[in-house]
Amino acid sequence: MTAAPDLTPLDATLLVELPPAGGEVWPGSQADDVGVRCQVIVSDAAPGSDERLHDGFDSVSTRFVLLTGPDHIGGGSLAHMLKHGHALAETCGLADFGAPLPLLTAWRDVRVVDAYRSWLQARHPALAADYARQLDDFLYLLRFRAVTTSLHGLDVIDGGSTIRLVGRCRRGGTDGPTPPTDHQPVVIVIDDDDNVLLRAETTAFLTDDRTSPSWIGFTTEIPTNSLPTGRFRLSVEIQSPPGHAPTRTRLQATIGQLASSRPIKAGGRRFQILQVGDTYRLDLLSQSTDVPLDGLRWSAAMAWLDVKAFLRRRPFGGVRMARLLTRPFYSRKPIWLVGERSDTARDNGYHLFAYLRRERPDIRAYYVIDRGSDQYDMMAALGRVVPHSSLRHRMLAMHASALIGAYSIKYLLPKSWDPGKYARQLAWRFGAFRVYLKHGINDKMAVKRRTNGYDLYFTGVEAETKAALEGSGYYEQIVQAGLARFDALVPTPASRTILFMPTWRSYLMPKLFSSDKESERPFEGSDYEQFMLAFLASDRLRDLLDKHDVRLQFMPHYNLADRMSDAPVASDRIDRIGAADANIQDIMRACDLFVTDYSSVHFDLAYLGTPLVYTHFDRDDFQAGHGKHSWFVHERDGFGPVAYDLEGTLDHIEKYLESGCTREQVYEDRAAQAFAYRDTDNCKRTVEHIEGLH
Repeated sequence: MTAAPDLTPLDATLLVELPPAGGEVWPGSQADDVGVRCQVIVSDAAPGSDERLHDGFDSVSTRFVLLTGPDHIGGGSLAHMLKHGHALAETCGLADFGAPLPLLTAWRDVRVVDAYRSWLQARHPALAADYARQLDDFLYLLRFRAVTTSLHGLDVIDGGSTIRLVGRCRRGGTDGPTPPTDHQPVVIVIDDDDNVLLRAETTAFLTDDRTSPSWIGFTTEIPTNSLPTGRFRLSVEIQSPPGHAPTRTRLQATIGQLASSRPIKAGGRRFQILQVGDTYRLDLLSQSTDVPLDGLRWSAAMAWLDVKAFLRRRPFGGVRMARLLTRPFYSRKPIWLVGERSDTARDNGYHLFAYLRRERPDIRAYYVIDRGSDQYDMMAALGRVVPHSSLRHRMLAMHASALIGAYSIKYLLPKSWDPGKYARQLAWRFGAFRVYLKHGINDKMAVKRRTNGYDLYFTGVEAETKAALEGSGYYEQIVQAGLARFDALVPTPASRTILFMPTWRSYLMPKLFSSDKESERPFEGSDYEQFMLAFLASDRLRDLLDKHDVRLQFMPHYNLADRMSDAPVASDRIDRIGAADANIQDIMRACDLFVTDYSSVHFDLAYLGTPLVYTHFDRDDFQAGHGKHSWFVHERDGFGPVAYDLEGTLDHIEKYLESGCTREQVYEDRAAQAFAYRDTDNCKRTVEHIEGLH
């Protein structure tokens, strides 16, 4: 075999791939702090290219080279990765290998492994040939350096005869355009003696969280009557190369799965996925429904768990005991808790609740809102309004069958209940259905079942529905019924007003939950500020308003409103409106022309039939610093023309004013195609689907 050349005493080279816009190189001094001697190399070749990686490999003189990006690794993990690399090299017979060996620190492995192979064959062909089998084993097993599995949800399908588990099995080498042929995880049910009682093959699906799409999502379908009875562990097993034992790891809980866990009766079984103590490990509890008094036995077992939690002073132990003692007084009819943010009532939550009080008083629904809210008296007039975090709210939350919110479900919980602890330690006992009404059309699909665990997620646009189903882990939970507030979207007579409603920029705001008051980029002098000031102070805008006898209402986003409070305006026809105080829907209904950059409320205006102008004055900055991947492309899918600077924006405004604010046919056609429903039955459909959960 080829003799191995001497390598430097350094433990490793850290090869950092910077993004196209550049970035800060992770300093090697942090590696020294954890006992790992590291040199940092950044190639000048194009980011993401084989040439860049080859240039980096050429510069390496250490035993190992760790491939990463600036945001994919922390100092504390280097020592562990090197220890794993040394052990794996020994196992695969590469202890004396005469070229650097790669260690992978991110999840995008297929490309870098292929680039390493091509570099090795070009630079060290003899080594590549002599150690072909050992290299194959090493590069394959690298992908198993860290295997994590999690369960995101459980569905009952096929009329109750089958359960579907939805989860994730993350390991290296799962990126790429097609599912990897060597990644076929199997879900297994194991008893306390490590006997495998059930094996279920999985089907992979593509997920797009993290830095790149990967085939790490899985579903598996299990006949309900094949579930063993008792309490068992849930694990995932992955096959390894010949000669190596399969990799087996226990399924971990996710917040979404824990929050939506409840007892299920189907196919001759009563079962539930349970958390093991304070850990994130999961057990399957299953009981046959053919045994006498099976329901009573299950309830007694759960009640005993409540008593033990109380006696041992576990988190929420007192709440569980209170629920157990008061259950007989609240079991008459299902209870729905409806709300938005704790102090608001003007979005889909309000419109749904008003419908329930007007059309379906037979449903035991309550609206939760702060007593000090400006909207409290308005809601109190409807009846069944509960002060947020009051004793009555806490009692209703214990016994609610459905939590129905336009924002995060946490706003429906009493403020004394920590939302994270509630999801982990209490939701599984209460079993309330989680219904997300949303507060607008979501054109940037960030919904993930593993993080929110909704039982219903309402959509209003065909393309939104399709995007929500792709890679989110949701299936029947996505329901295209329209948004409740659309029922009230009825246009008013012409008001001779233009509504200008831009959204915010995250990079111009201090980070949330940070003591640092500085934003990522200064607001002063930004393209955003310059456009806003130039637009509001434009002489041409002033002349247009005067000529056509119209007013412009400027509603800055709540997050940047303070920055624009003193912005000079060119005309007394320009009114500044505070988003926190205004009835936004009434203002939208009344305007004759809507101007925005990227605000999602443009869907409401399109539904109304109002002409729109999009102004993408800082498109590059927005996409790089704020925008997420979106299924909606304004130029292709939008309901109005797109401008890219001040003059172009004013050109489109002038054109609409000259035409009497009439929307062109192409945008009429797009709106007609986008919305599944154009009626006033959105609330009715929403209620029917929620009733179907019970």
